[in-house]
Amino acid sequence: MRFLEFPLRIPTYSSESDSWSETSFDTLENFTIYVESQFKIPGEYNLKNTKKWKEEGMKYARSCTRPNLDGGMYQKSPKGTTTYTKYWTQEKDKCKKGVIYDNIYVPPFYYFYLNFCPFVDDVRGKKAFALVHDNDLYFFHYVMLAMLKGKHVGVLKARQRGYSLKIMAILFWSYLWFEGTVNTVGAADEGKVKKSWLFLERYKAHCDKNTQGAFKCGPSKTKMLEWIERIELKDGGYVGNDSLIRGTTFQKSPESGVGGPQTIFFYEEAGIAPTMLKTVGYIRPALEKGSLTTGTIICSGALGELDDAQDLKEIFYNPLDHNFLAVENVWDKDPVRRGEPCCLFISEAYNMEGKCPDTGISFYDEDGNSNLEVSMNFINIQKEKAKASNKSSELKQLDLSQKITSPEEGFAQRKDGFFPKRVMKNTEDRLVVQKPSIISCELYEDKDGLIKWGHTESRPITEFPFKGKADEDKRGAVQILELPRIDRGDEEPPARRYFAAVDPIMTDLTTTSESLFCIYIMENITKVKYKDSETGELRIRTEGYKVVAWYIGRYDDRKQTNEQAEYLIRYYNAYTLVENNVTSFIDHMRLKNLAAKYLMTDTEAKNIWGEDVMVETSVQRGYGIYMAPNGKLRTLLLNKIKDYVSEILDVVRTPGGEIVRTVYGAERIKDIGLIREILGYAKGLNTDRLVAFGLVLSIVEMYINTGVTTEYDETDTKDEVIVAINTPKKVFFNPRRSFSQ
Repeated sequence: MRFLEFPLRIPTYSSESDSWSETSFDTLENFTIYVESQFKIPGEYNLKNTKKWKEEGMKYARSCTRPNLDGGMYQKSPKGTTTYTKYWTQEKDKCKKGVIYDNIYVPPFYYFYLNFCPFVDDVRGKKAFALVHDNDLYFFHYVMLAMLKGKHVGVLKARQRGYSLKIMAILFWSYLWFEGTVNTVGAADEGKVKKSWLFLERYKAHCDKNTQGAFKCGPSKTKMLEWIERIELKDGGYVGNDSLIRGTTFQKSPESGVGGPQTIFFYEEAGIAPTMLKTVGYIRPALEKGSLTTGTIICSGALGELDDAQDLKEIFYNPLDHNFLAVENVWDKDPVRRGEPCCLFISEAYNMEGKCPDTGISFYDEDGNSNLEVSMNFINIQKEKAKASNKSSELKQLDLSQKITSPEEGFAQRKDGFFPKRVMKNTEDRLVVQKPSIISCELYEDKDGLIKWGHTESRPITEFPFKGKADEDKRGAVQILELPRIDRGDEEPPARRYFAAVDPIMTDLTTTSESLFCIYIMENITKVKYKDSETGELRIRTEGYKVVAWYIGRYDDRKQTNEQAEYLIRYYNAYTLVENNVTSFIDHMRLKNLAAKYLMTDTEAKNIWGEDVMVETSVQRGYGIYMAPNGKLRTLLLNKIKDYVSEILDVVRTPGGEIVRTVYGAERIKDIGLIREILGYAKGLNTDRLVAFGLVLSIVEMYINTGVTTEYDETDTKDEVIVAINTPKKVFFNPRRSFSQ
């Protein structure tokens, strides 16, 4: 760490003896272990006698003869005297190394912030120095640990917590005290940068004017958004440490102003920064040399529009992937997130201002210790009031997201489109974390006419919208979530256990088409007979009503594309509905003499929706359903999908009855590409997956509603043919696993 030299001797104060001493650390490793032992959650620090931490700032404030902290003195001895030199040498030592007060380590930039960086305090209504808060100590300990460990700093916070003030104090600290540092504040909006720069100017003005020259720094003539720490001399030379501090904006380009080395880079308002990951990607190579990290990136922000917060969410929940310092997620209730690594989270409950109106108890005490029990009780009452209000759901969610006590609350969607975005986004996140076991393969027919699956180098297509290019591999891959259930003695699954729907393609591969072939295989409701492993009793569980296999893609040769769908249908013995606006797949199945067995006739297809849909009768295909231009059928399909993903399957609660999370029907979908297409749905976009999924969902629902379901007996084992496949371990999914497990 460039800011500290070892052996390190830190000023140490004991209130018990009211005396100063030094605590020594011989190595960086020993000091890092010490700081790590200090790092605690707000409410657990048990701080005492914290007025001592900001004694110098309070002394200055008491000496002020004019309003706005003007006309004060830190000490009275003239410059050049022994007392002057001793005092300012000690203060510089504290500002550069930190201080230990009664076994609590106060990092150097926190001490500097408390005593030499005044600001206009909205709560107190005047210019003042910061109060001691365990929430601030928590943050500054995290920053110190990140610097010591060669990691970066990621912070998600409740709104109006003054983090720009704290972080700009860190940048100014680096600029003021350390030679050759390069310190940058950047944001997507230039106005945000200029606002933060004003804090910097006020800190510098205070130190230049009131520290008797001890903390004075260049430049003598400042300009907006760039300073070099030099003071020009009368003979034309200059003195200073040549450090740099500057501001930049990413409105035009995510790499603007981030070239070259960086000591501390602060991404302001990271919660509304849609290109932050690109900027971080440009900066990191300049800061990370081999196994060494020579600078620190600080990404901090509250959440604005959720579409702009996805980069912060990526860094927050995946800190190790981006070299950010990870802490344990103790805030989220969802077991997928709880206990996992994440960045720092600053809850609304930490050092919340005011008192509980019912008890009169302050939300934090005079030493800055957060009273989390009182704060959380108050916040929960306010949340219940917000939920019971007559505001729109969007405004309710916006209110709740501004008073967050967990990251999942902050990242909750505020506004839904046609589909429930919050539900779908959470489902996408779960798929990314859980990585369900899916066989990714290519199907083929062996010499005996049996359908088998084997390894493929082609990757499944999961992006949306898909932008096909001439040089891209559009083949995709067949995805098998659950292998077909075949009853004992049979060669294929029974009729109506599986259904399929196809959205075909018209032509062979073109250089510009974004259209993809889509087929989904969905299992009917299946009652499974099984033996309880503990009691030995025979029982019945209900499974199915979910997609078990799919293929999205297109080969250069349309015949190969159609064959993958044909093989899937034969493998599952799936009764299939085809969108017949394009007849290429129907023609393929007719040519193979398979249409009569597997394809739903157009007469039966017209009956699925009854009189709700006027099917185009002038189009005679023999099989499938025609998507008429009036859009009525498409609207019905979208509504069926919406009902399916929004259905509440379960409510997970703690033993005390507190809701942990709600399980929605969307979690039955394991195709992350389909989830993303639902998330990104908008009129005018090419939504191949939605058409195929909506059609197969309609067929299955029709058969379920008419009482047609299937049964499967797994109580007796049977030999199964296993086909070797070159694939990673744990890729296989138990075909008998219930979606609720």
